[in-house]
Amino acid sequence: MGKINLEQELFSKVHTRNVISDNELDNSDRKLENIRFMVTLTSYPERIKYVKNVVECLLKQNIQPERVVLYLAAEQFPGQEADLPAELLDYIHNGQLLLEWCNEDLKSHKKYYYAMQQFPDELIITVDDDEILPVTATEELLKSWLNYPNAVSARRAHLITCSEEGELLPYDRWIKEYDGCVQKPSMQLMATGCAGVLYPPHLFGQQLFDMDAILATCLYADDLWLKAMELLYDIPVVLSSENVFLHHIDGSQENGLFYRNVNGHENDIQLKKISDYLGEKYGDSPFFQKKIFESEIGENLSRKESLQDYIFKMTEKYRMTDAKLQRTYKEKSELNKKLQQTYVEKSELNKRLQQTFDEKSELNRKLKQTYAEKTELNQKLQKAYQEKTQRGEKIKELEQKIAYFENTPVYKIYSRLSGLFSRK
Repeated sequence: MGKINLEQELFSKVHTRNVISDNELDNSDRKLENIRFMVTLTSYPERIKYVKNVVECLLKQNIQPERVVLYLAAEQFPGQEADLPAELLDYIHNGQLLLEWCNEDLKSHKKYYYAMQQFPDELIITVDDDEILPVTATEELLKSWLNYPNAVSARRAHLITCSEEGELLPYDRWIKEYDGCVQKPSMQLMATGCAGVLYPPHLFGQQLFDMDAILATCLYADDLWLKAMELLYDIPVVLSSENVFLHHIDGSQENGLFYRNVNGHENDIQLKKISDYLGEKYGDSPFFQKKIFESEIGENLSRKESLQDYIFKMTEKYRMTDAKLQRTYKEKSELNKKLQQTYVEKSELNKRLQQTFDEKSELNRKLKQTYAEKTELNQKLQKAYQEKTQRGEKIKELEQKIAYFENTPVYKIYSRLSGLFSRK
């Protein structure tokens, strides 16, 4: 198993399927869409419901992969496809996502471990199952690879730091999300897989696939193992662009390796295990310290000038950020004034609405009273109509009796007598 010397081979190594010569680099934008590459990821039961969001964002990339492959541990999904979300199965059945079942659960290592063996000639971009990438993500990584075909290209990286005595510092004292050396390969950068990392083919040797070593040293830290392998095979890391802000999928951060490795300081424990293992095996101890800070490959970011440049850059970024914050605070103050005015207007409107509501209630009360009076009047009218009908019937009855009486002999005699008396 021979090591790869990038000092002699940088920019000259020819890959099996993606051959880019020097005179083609100037036309890289035109060639990007012709580059064949794949994207791989892995997941586990607690996060499998979020994978569809990642696949969706990959299918919207400006430069889309030839294939997207999801590696899952068979033991974590005993029902296999029956245990997967319906939305994810749609991508699989439509051929937009390839599904590979793994016999061994290597945790986050699964996204590169099996792919690099299954597709040894492919450009492979690894992504996480909890991050939404911008549409330019694969394009950024491919452009970086065109410039540095024998380096690992990353969209996000940490700077590994040492003490004044040259000793490796703990993980929590590394400079996180370092962007002081964009497009400058360095052995001191550690790619972080969450934002997307591109791995060219044929750079790593077989030590990368030492499953026993992974299980014994860093099962929960694939970034550290990959960094160790990059050091072993003299592979620098290059930052494709300024570090990006992570876009976590809502709800996906309830569990994850961050809580174990960073908050639980497991990274330092696993880092020591890797260093001890490789130092003993290859006789180069302390492994990380020598490989990083004594390497002549790529940029030496520990130089005083480099750190001063970074401090100046960070100071300038801070100044710009502070100015932006001041503008934001001013805009916020203006918004607060407008909101306060809106609250006053809303309060006045609420008073008017309350008054209108009271007036409406009073009108409803009067209407109800009027309706009751109307009902009572209707009842009286109905009663009067009934009485009128009854009186009409009595009058009609009396008229009939009078008419009958006028036809009787008695009435006729009475009428004659009345006439006689009236003449006298």
